[in-house]
Amino acid sequence: MQQKMAGINKLRTAQKSRVRSMPRQEGAEYLDVFISQKRLERLERERENVSTRSQSIDEEYADVSAEVGKLQEKIGLDCAASPAAARQTPAGRTKKKPRRMANMKKMDLSY
Repeated sequence: MQQKMAGINKLRTAQKSRVRSMPRQEGAEYLDVFISQKRLERLERERENVSTRSQSIDEEYADVSAEVGKLQEKIGLDCAASPAAARQTPAGRTKKKPRRMANMKKMDLSY
């Protein structure tokens, strides 16, 4: 199992914390409204991108899992031998490895 590492996205910067080096000035409300609107527009575009990417990942995942299922049926493996099902087995049981074919062809590659 791979360890998930925190990326740079969760890094708190002065901009993300909305910390200012100078105090707010009178009459800068219009600028704050403009900046906030631009930030909202950026977040809306990002949300659309994320949902589009999520849909494409779900479709690709379904295609690949269907392909894996077909290939497992073709070579005679049952669904319990899949990596996802192997993770769900109790800790006391060991996984059975499929037997390798003894009559594999070999080729000498000496030059």
